[in-house]
Amino acid sequence: TIKDIVKRNIYYPPLARRAGMEGKVMVEMLIMKDGKLEDLRVSGTSGSTVLDNAAVRIIKRSQPFPSPPRDWLRVRIPVVFILNE
Repeated sequence: TIKDIVKRNIYYPPLARRAGMEGKVMVEMLIMKDGKLEDLRVSGTSGSTVLDNAAVRIIKRSQPFPSPPRDWLRVRIPVVFILNE
């Protein structure tokens, strides 16, 4: 699944780890027929620019995604940062 692909690419930003930051970032994107992304954006902030930016980088790093059944697929996915995981 898309969540599993993203989960394999998760990393904790060192600055956020040192500062004890945790949070959930909601990311919205269009997955195109070739598995590439368009219109990638944070649709729900964690309250931390560091975590929000990391979530976008993680999603970008996870490309290409499986081809959607139609020409494109709009997806909202949470990227969760929890320190003890």
